[in-house]
Amino acid sequence: MATTIGFTDTDTFAAHLKRAAAGNLELSAEETAVANRRLQDAYNAILAALVKRGVSKTNIDLWVQGEEFQLDIAAYLYFVNSAQLRGGQGKGADWLDRFDRRDELADVTLVKSDGTKMAADDVPVEVWDLSEDSD
Repeated sequence: MATTIGFTDTDTFAAHLKRAAAGNLELSAEETAVANRRLQDAYNAILAALVKRGVSKTNIDLWVQGEEFQLDIAAYLYFVNSAQLRGGQGKGADWLDRFDRRDELADVTLVKSDGTKMAADDVPVEVWDLSEDSD
């Protein structure tokens, strides 16, 4: 049974991963749990980036490309994580980079399903840098 996380659900994400891996992927229960965490991580990354731009969560959830971005970012995070766990080089192959769409979130045009553009809500957002350095 699929669980909705953010813009999409876990079954849709599993199918996205299998397509990205050209069908050469079978998710065990443990790998499914990791994949679902990456799906949540991707949604959180989208929220963080768009809230920084002054967009409310209500408007973010109306973003028509939200699912596309979440699936791609989650796939990138999943495959990078999998490569690291298997002792790979981390980023892996160049084909993987096309899934990392996090930088696009800084200026992507946000459109609702009715075709109207979303503007920032002009809500001042203070973003703290929580680095461990106390200098």
